[in-house]
Amino acid sequence: MSSILFVSSFYTGHGHKSITAALGEQLSELDPGVTVDEIDGFMLGGPLSVWLSRMYDKVATCAPAFWKVYYGLGNIFPSVSRIFMARSIKKGFCRAVELKRPDLIVSVHPSFVGSVEDILDAKGWKIPVISYIADLDNVSKIWADKRSHYTICPTENARLTMLKYGVPECKIKVFGFPVRKRFNQIEPCRATSYYERMRQKNRLQFLIMNGSQGRRQAVEMASILLEHYDCRVVILAGNNDIFRAETEKSLEAYKDRVEVCGFIENVEKYMLESDILLLRASPNVMMEAVNLCRPFIVTGSLTGQEEKNPDFAVANKLGVVCTDTQKLTDTVNELLADDGRKVDEIAASQLAFRQPEASRRTAELFLSALKGQVEGI
Repeated sequence: MSSILFVSSFYTGHGHKSITAALGEQLSELDPGVTVDEIDGFMLGGPLSVWLSRMYDKVATCAPAFWKVYYGLGNIFPSVSRIFMARSIKKGFCRAVELKRPDLIVSVHPSFVGSVEDILDAKGWKIPVISYIADLDNVSKIWADKRSHYTICPTENARLTMLKYGVPECKIKVFGFPVRKRFNQIEPCRATSYYERMRQKNRLQFLIMNGSQGRRQAVEMASILLEHYDCRVVILAGNNDIFRAETEKSLEAYKDRVEVCGFIENVEKYMLESDILLLRASPNVMMEAVNLCRPFIVTGSLTGQEEKNPDFAVANKLGVVCTDTQKLTDTVNELLADDGRKVDEIAASQLAFRQPEASRRTAELFLSALKGQVEGI
């Protein structure tokens, strides 16, 4: 029985776990005999490593200028980042490897590419490492390591960046961004235009998915939409019960046309029921929307790894950008003008861009790498 160990991060955004889940689903289907394990690399380290992981969301959202500088240091001093993380996680990582005895290691976080290679080299363990880049664009240099068995890129932008950083072309694969099966099984309707399907509904529906950007912005956006359009607005508040309660109270005047949800397992259901999504430029959320062919408005992005994603969406005609709440109606009007010309253009571009086979193609590569693995620890 073969074993794959994913080295991920559970507290620095949900995208890393989503990628692992998407790939794990495909591996289970293609070869049920393969064991898949996932560990949080930061939790293998000391107090500083754990603290960095736990503080990610607060620092990235509350101190964006600091986070941008910190993130940028990875491109300037990649070896410092690699050596620090290798020393921090070495004991914990070695224990995990000895316990799991993996035949293949897959890193879905940049901090555990070169650092893991350093540890394996020091121990003399011949276990192939595959790096799976979790960013669409603005890819950090710490993702790049020539020792990786493969570096898998979700976009052509990422591939070009890895080439620039010295990763051999023969080791780079471009498979698209992997999303979970439930975001791929819905075949978009082609019989009528997207705008025409919107018009056939009783009421336009917006889905606000950017709770991490704060209650105030969500309330402002919802209020503007409810005031200017005959619409329904759904807001995803996640696990934040205070956020949910305060938002419901602030929008009480529109209670018959607004719904504020807590944590939900079936987010794809709400995405499919909505006509236009409002979201932060998180790569996994953007790509889930693309695979469901749901036009979106990017209302913000984290500095550092996400800051190029809004431009990426616009360049590929996957969505539009509106970071000024006061211009939200102008943006929506632009989407709906001329019998929905813009929204139809986006829906068509998403249909052409989506790559529902990305997870399967990646899983097949993993299985091929396993067959070529003859040495363990």
